[in-house]
Amino acid sequence: MNYRPVLVAFDLETTGLSPYQDEIIEIGAVKIEDGKITQEFQTLIRPSRPIPPQISQLTGITQDQLDDAPPLREVLPGFLDFLDNYPLIAHQAVFDQGFLEANLGYPLSNEVLDTLELARLAFPRAINHRLATLARELGFPQLETHRALDDARAAAHLFIAIDQKLKDWEPEQAYRINQIAASFNWSLAGYFRFLENYLTRNALLNPNRAGYTPLAPMPFTRDDIISSPGEGTKKDVDRRPLDIEYLESLLGPDGPVGRYFRNYEYRTQQLIMLSRVAVAFNRDHHLAVEAGTGTGKSLAYLLPALFFAILNREKVVVSTHTITLQEQLWFKDIPKLRDIISTISEEYTPGLHNFKVALVKGRSNYLCLRKWHNLEQTSDYYTPEESKFFIRLIPWLRETTTGDRSELNLHRPVADAWSLVAAESESCLGAACPWNKEQCFVMRARRECEEAHLLVVNHSLLLADFKTENQILPEYNRLIIDEAHHLEESATRHLGIEVSLQELLKLGQGLYRPSRYGPTGFAVSLKNRWNRLRRQNDSIEWLSGERKLEDLLSDLEAVKERAETFFGIITDFVRRRFEEEDNNIRQTLRFRLELSQTTWWKSWIEVRNNLIFQISTLIDRLRALEGIIESIEIDTGIGINEKKDLQAIRQLYLRFIENLKLATGIEDENWVYWTEIEEWDGNYNPILKAAPIQVAELLNQYLFVPRKTVILTSATLAIGNSFNHFEERVGLSLAEPERVEMLQLDSPFDYEQQALLVIPQDLPNPVEVGDEKYTEAMVPVLAEILEATEGRAIVLFTSHQMLRKTYAQIREPLERKGIPVLGHNIDGGQSRLVDNFRLTPRSVIFGASTFWEGVDIQGDELSCIVIVKLPFLPPGMPVVEARLEAEKRRKRNGFYHYTLPEAILRLRQGFGRLIRSSSDRGVVVILDRRIIDKPYGVQFLRSLPLKTHMRANSLVLKEKIAKWLTRDV
Repeated sequence: MNYRPVLVAFDLETTGLSPYQDEIIEIGAVKIEDGKITQEFQTLIRPSRPIPPQISQLTGITQDQLDDAPPLREVLPGFLDFLDNYPLIAHQAVFDQGFLEANLGYPLSNEVLDTLELARLAFPRAINHRLATLARELGFPQLETHRALDDARAAAHLFIAIDQKLKDWEPEQAYRINQIAASFNWSLAGYFRFLENYLTRNALLNPNRAGYTPLAPMPFTRDDIISSPGEGTKKDVDRRPLDIEYLESLLGPDGPVGRYFRNYEYRTQQLIMLSRVAVAFNRDHHLAVEAGTGTGKSLAYLLPALFFAILNREKVVVSTHTITLQEQLWFKDIPKLRDIISTISEEYTPGLHNFKVALVKGRSNYLCLRKWHNLEQTSDYYTPEESKFFIRLIPWLRETTTGDRSELNLHRPVADAWSLVAAESESCLGAACPWNKEQCFVMRARRECEEAHLLVVNHSLLLADFKTENQILPEYNRLIIDEAHHLEESATRHLGIEVSLQELLKLGQGLYRPSRYGPTGFAVSLKNRWNRLRRQNDSIEWLSGERKLEDLLSDLEAVKERAETFFGIITDFVRRRFEEEDNNIRQTLRFRLELSQTTWWKSWIEVRNNLIFQISTLIDRLRALEGIIESIEIDTGIGINEKKDLQAIRQLYLRFIENLKLATGIEDENWVYWTEIEEWDGNYNPILKAAPIQVAELLNQYLFVPRKTVILTSATLAIGNSFNHFEERVGLSLAEPERVEMLQLDSPFDYEQQALLVIPQDLPNPVEVGDEKYTEAMVPVLAEILEATEGRAIVLFTSHQMLRKTYAQIREPLERKGIPVLGHNIDGGQSRLVDNFRLTPRSVIFGASTFWEGVDIQGDELSCIVIVKLPFLPPGMPVVEARLEAEKRRKRNGFYHYTLPEAILRLRQGFGRLIRSSSDRGVVVILDRRIIDKPYGVQFLRSLPLKTHMRANSLVLKEKIAKWLTRDV
């Protein structure tokens, strides 16, 4: 399928991301004729100023090379001749096209095809749609990334592959895409009109080919989505205990696990953990296991869990905190487990080879086919970005068997459009839905859960199940909680509530949203359909409905005005308080009882009541519209779907009112109430929050009491040799003592040989001198350390503010020495920074919050962890403050009973980023001298797997670290 006889793929390398501030330094382009590359164009370009070191590091282009290159004005005429009037191809074309047009001073007349957008349609379930990833997955010739000609070649190969893939589509797919594309100006419209014509001609010439469907706007149907239900799990069987000796034999050097893994390392710690987990299952006990890095804890709990589930036809739920571990379990550990199990005889466990595992997610992760079908009929009423998103769904729905949004790799702002098609309990028609029986993705996931032996969930869903009194997950008695050190934090967040201005405005925008393309939303769509039908029927119901729709739009505007007033008052109040205190920390204000006695608070609550009244008026209007819709005959095309959607919106408004009252009630002494002010591009989004101060009793009630076995595991649970802090925080101390066991397992790694802990002696105490002076003193020492390690480091901060200040001072000096610096939320989020770190030799990550755990980088790429300050929780955080007050009421020292233990666990997590395998070697530097000066410092040191450490003056630090890393100790 040749779209045009000749096309040109091109790519630019630049000094940065801004077309008007940065410059082009390389152009590469190739011509495609008859599906083959026939000509190439490449040149370096001399910029007007030196290129940044990180660009040189990324591309391999040196300043010397550019000094000998021609300027852009000499290159452009030849490049434009090469482009001619041919259609252009580029990956993420908006970037390259933007730079080219900024330098030309006028828009290109050529048609531009973006292979990023095309790839999302041709390969909707790809891991990601980066050019390098797609090139690797599709087996293109090995190319050098971030060089213009190689990237142009890759884009050309990708376009050819896409062209080949799309020619096998059904004409109906291209037709449906073109129906949606007709509502906006789309750069790919010409290509897809050509594709539809090609596919239609081909189908007419081959009418009997398999899978051909007539040209029509057909709803999605996949009768083969659901496999026939199996036996699943049953409860009416006698208990069969696990044979622990048999399970232990599976981990032996000559057992199935040893035979499966190349270079298998037998680990005593893993064997002990497996055995104790099995005992807990047999005895109906709860077990907390601290398993050091490298133990292999996933396999140690998965094996006994699986065997127990199959033998006793029970379900075992496995919960993780992070998506990273959940995906590791699902995509890595479970497939390995399946391979291992396939080599084991079923004599001991009949049915073993056919075990079933389900990855369970919340309802909103799945697409609702009813909403999608209705939306596809009204796509004229949405923005171009939303329409592009709907187009992405058409080929995806031909491939997916899950309907899970994670397959689409959505990013903002496109991710926001998902809510338009997301399944939700409020709008579900249940048995009345035409898609319910076989096609519904939520029902399919539910049936998989019912049949599964193991359910893989995250803490968020687990706690949502508690909150809804077990309305989400099927009945189960056995639970494994991995990353259990997050359990208290997760419970606090998910068992609490929050409301925000953005949440309320987003609800309203679902009904009516003005935009430069015209108003959109459910009410607009309904009104337009209403007007068309009213021309055929002038009954009183139509006239009444039309008036109520007009009133609804007025009510929405009134709700918006009162909401902005209500949330604006608290925003101004908080901002004034912070300005008065000259405080630059995060704008957070706790609501205390004494505040509720003030005149200001009482007047603010009056404004809240006015807002609630206006929302209630809107709810009444929605209810009245439901009644009118019910009275209209179904054959008008307006009926059960619209009524259910209105009910769903009404329920969300009712829930908002309920949560707003709770968040501003501040009556329950066991809860803490506060507001946070988020700033986005100069706009403020106030969020009202409330959370339980202690979650131990709640977790005991909903977690430990109803379950026969709960396994809690993590690499960091204990303080020294004691689990007391963990038991108390998560409610395990409230369980029956005879049913609770603890197990602490060391890491199998040899930390004394693999790691060096260094503490500078001459930096100031950060608390005594303040952050500004501490940063000033710390930056030169940090620079010396990173030079000694030749980059290859992660620097962990406890605040983004200090991270940004350090980044600003140190980046240029380090990059002049060939050490690129990657700043958290400056150069990207965690996943992008880790990817760039792996691709960029000698680089350094400055990370906060999430970088303290969950980052797994093995080998020489990472040789150093620097901890800037001991990770104490900020005492001003409302939940922390409330918990310290609770300790005081119990006549206990809050620092030693809460703040210090939490900081120790956090430090252990940060330390654990360094050694991830038995061959890793590196240095941990703790810059905070409190660890050696303060009496509590010894507790930090004793918690680390190293028994020795080096104290040194900062003047000799660089030399000592360099010597140790080169094994010249």
